[in-house]
Amino acid sequence: MSLLENIKAYLLSEKFRPGDRIPPEEDLAKYFKTSRSKIREVTTTLCLQGILEKKARRGTVILEPDPKQFCNELIFRFKLTHQNTFDCMEARKVIEKAIVPLAVRRITPMQMQKLGEIVRKMEQLTLSPAEMDELDCQFHLTLLKSCGNNTLQTIGQIIQGLFNQQFRQDYHSDSLIKKTAAAHRELYNVVRNSDSAKVVELMENHFNAPEE
Repeated sequence: MSLLENIKAYLLSEKFRPGDRIPPEEDLAKYFKTSRSKIREVTTTLCLQGILEKKARRGTVILEPDPKQFCNELIFRFKLTHQNTFDCMEARKVIEKAIVPLAVRRITPMQMQKLGEIVRKMEQLTLSPAEMDELDCQFHLTLLKSCGNNTLQTIGQIIQGLFNQQFRQDYHSDSLIKKTAAAHRELYNVVRNSDSAKVVELMENHFNAPEE
């Protein structure tokens, strides 16, 4: 294996967690019987990949996974290979509809309150298309976070990020803004009533709603 793969395997075997400081370059060089410059090359690569971060007076630490970074890398790969980006739309439907029942069961009072605040903002008559688009994203991200499963949440955020960058909704009319606000109000009400089946049904309708 390459030094990069060996160091990745080492990080896993030592069970480092996000926020943990890894050994200094000198110690790693001795452990892997190589030079500090080669260790530095690998840690710099891992920093560019969003796995490590070099901090002043702390050394090099493990970073929390960043779904946004994963998303941006996937989008670039999709564009580079000319893959069918409409697969993102189908993936978002499948994943969000699968996550929703968990979210309905596990959503916390604070998360429920946040959904309500988002919906109330959506119902303001002075929203611009960009503001409605942002609130739409916040609503669905809050639902994803409510599922209580970090793996599903991360995957869901990546897929939603791909969808949002490729298929931004164009709220080009006041009637569409009102229609979107009403749809999210209905979603909010059934989530509050813990009706998983109805939420899945409404999500399907929301995804398939034609643009005006």
